[in-house]
Amino acid sequence: LNLCVIDQTKQDKQANDMTILNTMGADDSQSRTPRKPDLMDNEGEKPPSPVRVEEKLTRPDRRSVGYPDVLFLGTDNVDLMGPDLARSVLKKSFLLEIEAVELASDKVRVAYGQVGFFYGDESDDPNTPKNSITALHNVVLEQEEYEFIAARTQVRGDFYILRFPDCRKVNADVKPYPLRMSSESSPRNDKWRSGIDVATGSAPSVITAEQGFKQVRGDFVMEKGQKIGIVVTMPPQDVLHSSLRKEYPHLDLQKLDGIFGITNDRFANVYTGEITYVGEKHIEYDANSFDGCSGAIVVLLDKNQPESVMEIDYGCAVAVHAGAHPYYDRNLGFIVPGILAHRSGD
Repeated sequence: LNLCVIDQTKQDKQANDMTILNTMGADDSQSRTPRKPDLMDNEGEKPPSPVRVEEKLTRPDRRSVGYPDVLFLGTDNVDLMGPDLARSVLKKSFLLEIEAVELASDKVRVAYGQVGFFYGDESDDPNTPKNSITALHNVVLEQEEYEFIAARTQVRGDFYILRFPDCRKVNADVKPYPLRMSSESSPRNDKWRSGIDVATGSAPSVITAEQGFKQVRGDFVMEKGQKIGIVVTMPPQDVLHSSLRKEYPHLDLQKLDGIFGITNDRFANVYTGEITYVGEKHIEYDANSFDGCSGAIVVLLDKNQPESVMEIDYGCAVAVHAGAHPYYDRNLGFIVPGILAHRSGD
């Protein structure tokens, strides 16, 4: 998750407060009062994120390039994704914008993550995505430090408020999740502090069928070596550059731009890799990521897959990206709720 400060005009702030009041419950709206316009703390400097989840550059040798004949999309391995899948995932990529108030300063902070939309169960309209899914830590904030205001995304030029019931929790409400089975225990800290790091909510009615992800089939078996990609909409470039300088100070910005495909004509990137470990509730993989990727949907790619991945599995969602593993050189994501994937071991 990536954080910046915004300087709102009085008119913008009043309009924003009215939007929030109209989209929250009555009890919630009564507890909220208009806040003064916010100013930059230090010009060019972004305050720390309230979430503090690390990301991992697992493969600095990779470079993201524009996908051939698919405008606005990049990937760091063209050989793992065909053009039809590339066009499809581009339509499903959405940036999540989170507003929170820093209680100590009373300033509005804007954080960035990712969000995906999913179809409901078989009783729902099969052509209408019903659910929004992101990382739980994108909407559960630090206790006594931040107050959640709203989460929203942009669809065809308009912003829509997304409702996540978990936003009323704080980190103290979340039970850390062990990333290894008891037989694989380690003296090192092997718990993910954000628990099973998935938050679900309702999808805006304007989301169309082509903008929704399908979950992989219920009897799918995840295993090491399966090729995956995380679909990431790029945050504002100045915010991203500020974050990358702090995350990877040993690398120059030009190299980081190449690794992550940060260009003015790039709307989204797919960072590819393969599964390196399958846990009971999570998977681990060697795809690159940066601060702002949390909540990205992890999909099965359609090239160079082992026999365990069938054609009907291509492009299907298997997990929600969470962040860097606490002590292994890899990233991890939590399996999407409702997927009955079996654990095949390390």
